[in-house]
This record gives sequence, C-alpha cells and structure tokens, in this order.
Amino acid sequence: MEDACCSPYIDKSVYVRYVGVGEPLLNPDLIEMIKVSLFNSKVKQLAILSNGACWNRDFVNSFAEVISMESNKPVELTFSLDTLNPETQYAIKRLNNIKTINEQLIYLLEQKARFHLNNLHPILQAIILDENIGEVNEFLDYWINIFKAYGFSWRIVDTPTYPVHFSDTDCFIWLKMKDADSANQERYATLQKQAFSKLKTGLSSHLNSTVEDLRDTYKDTQVLEQGSFAHVCSMLWHGINIAANGDVSPCCIDVGYCLKLGNIGEQSIVTIYHSDKMRNLREAHIKKRLENYPLCMYCSLSYKGPSVVDDEVLSYLR
Repeated sequence: MEDACCSPYIDKSVYVRYVGVGEPLLNPDLIEMIKVSLFNSKVKQLAILSNGACWNRDFVNSFAEVISMESNKPVELTFSLDTLNPETQYAIKRLNNIKTINEQLIYLLEQKARFHLNNLHPILQAIILDENIGEVNEFLDYWINIFKAYGFSWRIVDTPTYPVHFSDTDCFIWLKMKDADSANQERYATLQKQAFSKLKTGLSSHLNSTVEDLRDTYKDTQVLEQGSFAHVCSMLWHGINIAANGDVSPCCIDVGYCLKLGNIGEQSIVTIYHSDKMRNLREAHIKKRLENYPLCMYCSLSYKGPSVVDDEVLSYLR
C-alpha cells in the first residue's frame, strides 16, 4: 500500500501526493482515488511517485482519461528509473525490467502528446550512485531525444523545484542525490555533483541552457556539515504524511516514521497537527536546536515545499 502525503497551502488549497514506502499502483482503487483527488475543489495539485513496474497500456489509458477531465490542475508523475541498462538496474534494485518500464513510459508520453495533456508533467528520476554515475549522459541523451520527438519542452533539475517551471516545461529529468544517514550524506552529495560536472563535456550538443543554469545555481550548502543545523522546514507548516496503517509524520522522507506524531485511527488530523510533538518539533527548527531530531539535522533533501515566510513563524510564536 502507498502512503499519502497531504500538504496544505496558505490559501487552504491542498497538494496531494501518493508516495512513500510502497508502489501506488498496488492499490486496485488508485484510479478512483486520483479521480476523487482531482475533482475535489480544494486540491490544487496532485503527485504520484512510481517505480513504473506495474504500468501497462490499460492503466495508462485510464490514467490519461482521468487527467484530461481536470486539465487545469498540475499532475506530477515521477518515475524512479536510475538507468537504461538492465544489468545496472539489477545491481541497484535486483530487477531487470527497465526496458519494459521504458516502453510503458514512452506509451504514456504518446498519450500526453496525442490528447494534449499539458497538465501532466512526467519527472524521470535517476538517483546518482556508484553503479550508474558513468551512465548519466547516455540516460539524458536517450530521454531528451524522445522528448524532442514528441515536441515536449524539458528541463534538468537537481532538487524538487520543478513545480515552479510547470507553466513553461512539459517534462523533467531529476538527477537526485540519494537520501542517506549523516555518515553517508556527503559522499552521495559528491557523487551528484560529479554527475553534473560530467555534463560540461560529455553530453550531446542538443542540450539547452537549463543545464548551465542548474550548474550555476548548485550550492554546496545543500548538504549540511556535521554539527550544523537545518533551516526551518516548510513541511512543519504545510505538510503531513499519512502511511497506509494510519501513522502520521510531518515529513515526506521520514520513511521509518521516526517523527511519528500519532495515528489517524486514534486521533483526528487537527489534533495530531497541533499536538505537543509537532509544537516541539517546530520550536526545535525555529531555535535551530535539532540534536534530538537527527533526521532533520542531517536532512539530505532540504525540502523545497511552499516557503515559510517570517510572518508565519512570528505569528505562530505569538
């Protein structure tokens, strides 16, 4: 079963994501759940994270039909791919179905083009590891050529900042740093940076300026050094993550639910969201005293959700 992450915005609209520990397509009612989410007037945006293994033409057709019904609402669809090579896929995931996954993804892109699904934004994710760092250019070449064949605009990103480009970009390739504990965080950040450095000379000439822009904005401060503190996280004001068993965490990368706030089978969302545990966590972020919250102190994602403005924090403290 998948986890659902619901992030309220300041204007009380909602950003719903089907992500977490599990493949969303394992839920036989996922299409209906997507339909309910999209037709809810309070839902502003929808996101799905999938490994692609369960996608087939029937599901793609049903998915495309539902998406077309609410063409004004952005839909993020992140495929965790990592490679084009079956041997590399097996080394990383102990799977060798990447060719089938790619075929289904290409069929999805065909439907996006055919039915002008401008609100659908596929995001092809490659987590940079030792096993695939030498394949980055091949991965980009392959998918960029396909995007161009269908007339799609595209952008390469290193953090989940793609929503700000939805108005002018169809598809994205996310070269992601692996989420890791504090001991391995710097190593994976270095691998990701190496992957981008290879783009300067190794990628085909059809690359546009988005790569150059990305290199210019890449900051080493993305990765926290040992003993430093994370900044105030927007998820503490604009997010909540609900697991299939009802457990609630404020964080979308808290896969072990070490920040568990409660369970919706035992308490209401409002009670959980305003609980002492949540208050204590917010206060720790504001004061930058995260010694008791290692997941936050050594956060490898630096979550890029709706920004928390100073007035929000001051209002909360008052």
